[in-house]
Amino acid sequence: MAALRSALELLEPGLNCSHEDIAICPAYQARLAELVDARVPGPAENDVTARS
Repeated sequence: MAALRSALELLEPGLNCSHEDIAICPAYQARLAELVDARVPGPAENDVTARS
């Protein structure tokens, strides 16, 4: 179910975009960047030496 929600989060802004080509739409690109940033762990989360 989580995977379906993630897919919908990626698709929905594209479906609602009024731009002719979502691949070059600045608003869609910004939304995708927000979604990706929210999912990518930060450096501290990737650093295995920081864990005790």
